[in-house]
Amino acid sequence: MSERLRILERESSYKIFAPLDPGEQLPRELLFERPTRHLWGSEMGWQHFAGIAWIPALVATLGLYMWQYRSAAVALAMAGLLLITFKLIAFNGPP
Repeated sequence: MSERLRILERESSYKIFAPLDPGEQLPRELLFERPTRHLWGSEMGWQHFAGIAWIPALVATLGLYMWQYRSAAVALAMAGLLLITFKLIAFNGPP
């Protein structure tokens, strides 16, 4: 086993493989694997929170704008903005 590891210490391997940069950003796949916060006794990330809160927020938004403006177009436009906001929160975290 130690002979295999000594192969990696050769000068030629440093010419082929660049040393890792400690300041380099993580790939997108690893960002989703970061630890999640604990809310209400269970592991829950921002994606879970956005998924749970989406339906009540949608119903409240549609009901409020239909009652206030009596226009389905305004209510659907606000629901679209709500969807975009929740998608941004789910994939980027809070602002």
